[in-house]
Amino acid sequence: MYTWHSNIDRAIHCRLDFFVVSRHLRTSVLNSSIISLIGSDHSGVSLELQIGVARGKGTWKLNTALLDDPIYIETIKSAIHSTVNSCRDKDPSFVWEACKLSIRSASIAYSKYLAIQRDCYERFLIDRISHLEQLQANSPSEQCKDQLTDARSALNIIYDFKLKGIIIRSRARWTEDGEKSTQYFLNLEKRNRTLNTINELVLENNEVIKNPTDILQELEQFYKKLYTKRSDVMSEIFFMNTTLNHFKLSSEQQRSCEGKISLEDCYISLHSMLLKSHLVQMVCQLNFIRFSGRKLGS
Repeated sequence: MYTWHSNIDRAIHCRLDFFVVSRHLRTSVLNSSIISLIGSDHSGVSLELQIGVARGKGTWKLNTALLDDPIYIETIKSAIHSTVNSCRDKDPSFVWEACKLSIRSASIAYSKYLAIQRDCYERFLIDRISHLEQLQANSPSEQCKDQLTDARSALNIIYDFKLKGIIIRSRARWTEDGEKSTQYFLNLEKRNRTLNTINELVLENNEVIKNPTDILQELEQFYKKLYTKRSDVMSEIFFMNTTLNHFKLSSEQQRSCEGKISLEDCYISLHSMLLKSHLVQMVCQLNFIRFSGRKLGS
């Protein structure tokens, strides 16, 4: 199969590229195939590996691109409305937790639905591009060339959408309009993932463990012990002594802090935070709070 094609004359194809993998990965390879790439005259390679480490679901984060989807907005509004109506006699804190749960459930279901649709369309475009490239190589025509251009443009839109997600997950401090250095953001995302991964752990007896299952068990025991309530009289005495000696507000200062915070006060603070924030992730979180605040504020 050809791995290079000329951008000037699509009838010119060559077998230029040679793909290799590490020797220790050869037994883990399940499938490999050559796929079309957008923005390059070389084809890409898809490699499917079998990884022995069992991974969990991980933490869920809202895809804030959904906030521009009118169907998603109506879905969330309906979920909030039904949750609030079913919890009218409950404590406000319970209603808030129930609303967050309903928002999370509805968001996950809708995101999975969109992801399945997007993946199916992407696979269709990749197969169509491969088919059209073969047709163009065997019998070039203007009609086939135009169809190939349209299919590549549609696939490029999907890749641009994925790039935005990579930029957010890479936690880049800022991005410039028109900047499409995909490799840069992929490396940032990979670095963040590497920093968050514990490959080995040193125990109290100086024993080093590297098995992922053992590491997870030790972490579970550590945090269970960390968050278990302990009765330590000396710590309580130290806490009381340190807090009693701290500066206290005067009666006038205490009265100035009394009163309920209005919705407008909250939105003024949110607006000022959005103006000052350059973090992509922080802007996404604030946008969601601003989106849901009007509905849940009362």
